[in-house]
Amino acid sequence: MRAIPTFGLAALVAIAVASQAPAQDLSHYSSAPGVVNLDDFFVPPADAGKLIFYQYNVYYATNTFRDAGGSKVKELTITGPGGRPVTFDLNVSVEVWTLAPGVIWSPDWKILGARYAATAMIPIGNPSIAGSLKGEIGRGLNIDQSSWGLGDLYVRPLWLQWELDRLDVATSYGFYAPTGKYKTGANDNVGLGFWGHELSGMARYQIDAARTFAAVVAVVGEINNELEGSEVTPGSHVTFTWGLRKDMMDGWFQLGLLGYDTWQVSDDSGPGAPPRSERVRDSVHAAGVQIGVPKLGLAVKYLHEFRAADRFEGQVVTLFFALPLDSVIDRVAGLFDAS
Repeated sequence: MRAIPTFGLAALVAIAVASQAPAQDLSHYSSAPGVVNLDDFFVPPADAGKLIFYQYNVYYATNTFRDAGGSKVKELTITGPGGRPVTFDLNVSVEVWTLAPGVIWSPDWKILGARYAATAMIPIGNPSIAGSLKGEIGRGLNIDQSSWGLGDLYVRPLWLQWELDRLDVATSYGFYAPTGKYKTGANDNVGLGFWGHELSGMARYQIDAARTFAAVVAVVGEINNELEGSEVTPGSHVTFTWGLRKDMMDGWFQLGLLGYDTWQVSDDSGPGAPPRSERVRDSVHAAGVQIGVPKLGLAVKYLHEFRAADRFEGQVVTLFFALPLDSVIDRVAGLFDAS
C-alpha cells in the first residue's frame, strides 16, 4: 500500500488581537502557525499522485490575552460616551472551530532542477475572531461568540523543491485574498480585510538512510497590504517552525515533536496606525506533539502556546486527512467512457 503523506498549509485559523492600543492586527500565517504538520512545507511524493485533496479540522481555545510586556490583561479601559474613560473586566473565553479544505496540484514538472507544485485552500468557520472581539470590547459586552462563513482564500502558485541524498530544500510564494466577510467595526467578520504575501524557505534532513527519522526547519515571512477602510497597514511577521518526526511500523505510525516562534518584525503603519509611542509588536512561542498514520494520510496534533506578547495565548488541536484524487478521477472518467 503506497503511503499518503501528510501535507497542507499553514494559514488557516487567523486569531487576530484587540489590545489597549488600537488595531493591532496579525498577519494571516502568524495568526495560526500551529496548524501546519511537519511535512506540510514540502511537495508531496511523486507516488501520492498529481492531484490531492486535504482538509484540516482545527480547534483553538484561549482564556488569556497578554499585553506587550507579556502580562495577562485583566481589565481594559476604553473611551465611552462623552469621551469619558470606561474600565471593565476583560474575561476572555474564546473557542474557534475551523474547517480548511484545499487541493494540491503536483504535475511532473521540473523548474531549475526542482519539482513543482501549486495549491489553494479556503477556510470555513471563524478564521478571524478579531472582528468579533474588537466589536464586543468596544461595546463592553461578552466576546464568547463566533461567526461562520468562508474565510480568506490562500493560493500558492509557486512551490519548488530540490531533493538531494538526504536533504530536501523547498521555497514558495503564496498570497491571501480578502474573500472573507470583513467590515470595519463589525462583530461578525470572518476575514482579515487585507491582502497578504508570503515567502517561505524550508529544509528537511533525513537523519537515517531509510528516511524514517527527519529534522525539519522552516521560515515564513509575511508582508501585508493596507487593511480595508482603516488606512492601516499591518506590520510584517516572521515565523520559525522546527521539529523532529519519526516514522515507525512501516509507515503505520508517526511521532513528532514540534514548535514555532512568531515575531512581528515591523510596526503597523499608515495614517490610521497608533502614534509611534503606542505601537507594539506581537510575538508568541509554542511546543507540542504530533502523531499520525502516514499510510492513511491521517495526523493529529496538539500545541501549547507560551510567552505571548500583545496577542492571545492558547492551545491548538488539529485533525488532518488527505485523499489522492487521481484514481477517483480515472474511475469517473471510465464511467463516462463506458456509457
